[in-house]
Amino acid sequence: MESIYVKTIGRYLTVNELVRFYDIYQNYQKVGNQYYNEWLEKLKNNEYEISFPSYFFASYIVKMEIFKNWFNNKYNTIYIDEAQDLNYFQHYFFDILKKYTNVNIVMVGDANQSIYQFRGARPELFRKLIEKGYFEYKIDVSVRCHPSIIYYANRIFDKSITKKFNTDSKVQMIDYIDKEFLNSLPNNTFILTESNKKAQEIYELYKQDFDIIYTKKLDLDNKRYNDYYLNSDILDELLKYYLNYDNVLDKYKYPFEKIEPLLHNCNTKIKQKEFQIDKNTNLVEFLSNSCNVLGIQISLETLKEIQSKIEDEKYKYNYYIVEKQNRIMTIHSSKGLENDNVIIILDNKYNTINDEFKNKLFVAITRAKNNVYILCENNNEISEFINNLLK
Repeated sequence: MESIYVKTIGRYLTVNELVRFYDIYQNYQKVGNQYYNEWLEKLKNNEYEISFPSYFFASYIVKMEIFKNWFNNKYNTIYIDEAQDLNYFQHYFFDILKKYTNVNIVMVGDANQSIYQFRGARPELFRKLIEKGYFEYKIDVSVRCHPSIIYYANRIFDKSITKKFNTDSKVQMIDYIDKEFLNSLPNNTFILTESNKKAQEIYELYKQDFDIIYTKKLDLDNKRYNDYYLNSDILDELLKYYLNYDNVLDKYKYPFEKIEPLLHNCNTKIKQKEFQIDKNTNLVEFLSNSCNVLGIQISLETLKEIQSKIEDEKYKYNYYIVEKQNRIMTIHSSKGLENDNVIIILDNKYNTINDEFKNKLFVAITRAKNNVYILCENNNEISEFINNLLK
């Protein structure tokens, strides 16, 4: 897909940035309106792109009487998971839906775990839902983590909270890691870093002596392959489906019924036979056929780049599920995952103690079920913050 660019302060602004950042959209509405009109023209020709015009167009439909009558008779409640990561345009759509229909909206999320501001997440809008008439129900129990892990994770934001565990703490600072330490840890371990560069470095250092894999999401060039990023959510799920539909381990197989609801968001008339895979179906062919059925515009160049990337094991094992649970990844990639032990390596000398850093640290700590080890490098301010946190 072609991108629309506007020159601004020494760099180029893409439509993708307009999607992520509403303040930019406000300043460049002319560009946004141009893209919106082009989006509508494509829609008339059955070409659907998931982008910010989707929410504006859907909001217009919600106000129509014929829609309200149909919707109110069909749906009573909708549930939105990971609601802290909604962007401005998504919040706008749900506000309209709540205003013009009788539906109950349940948003499940934790603003402390919002680490996708770089993609446009607006956790402050999630926090303000009470002002819009939402009731708040706090969940203060974790069935994953040892109580001390939850205690120190919450202390990141509030040092005055009460200690509610009587055992030894399972969160500690360490001065170094080596192969003896890694192999001494019980069960399985995540090593979480702040950058892929550091993750790669750690992997190369210990891959011969510690049974571990390095996993990473696809990172195609943002300008050249912008059509991937506009449709990454559904393309990533199609990748998982393609790679795991016949996983050698039955418990990791990816049945069509699991991906079907997501596909229906693009085309409600899809049929399972349109997504058939056999041993002769290559990835480019599968993705190309799937995108045609769903009405998604993805260039052949992009599909070939995806296939090339997936041949690299660090990308492949981010999507193909294997038994090996010792993994190195970035903190952002770990969102939604869990493991027995978590080692957090904080090595960014430019880190400051702001909400973004605190949220990132909270997410990293709460990936662990049993033990957390924190290693600070290059930054005395961060090291002092962690020390004070664990006192």
